[in-house]
Amino acid sequence: MKRRMTDSVVIKYIKELLVFILLFIGLFIVIYCFLRHKNTKDELLFALDNNEVLIDYTIEEPLAYALVNKKGISEYGDFFVLFERTDQGFSRIYENDFKDLMPWKIHVADVDEDDKNEILIAVKKTTH
Repeated sequence: MKRRMTDSVVIKYIKELLVFILLFIGLFIVIYCFLRHKNTKDELLFALDNNEVLIDYTIEEPLAYALVNKKGISEYGDFFVLFERTDQGFSRIYENDFKDLMPWKIHVADVDEDDKNEILIAVKKTTH
């Protein structure tokens, strides 16, 4: 009878230890993802020119799609910019003027299920 109680106590402690280890691993993963995202954003901010403001971005390695405002205004973007990750960080490889559309959000997704991602840009524009 004593042995069973001892075994159940050991099993209880092992379960608690496993829960603690899983919580620790989960916390580590969350912190890692947060820091990686922050570092990536810092790298992207470093790639901007003077007075440019990063409005929104999304990253599909090795590319980063961004909306920036070249006038330093943080409400809407006026340019769509494509960056590519290199050994030195992000470098600008393409940009297009979107100031008449006033873009504020960007995302990459496979909208039409053809296994090719499309770039989605939310804009502030009146429609009929």
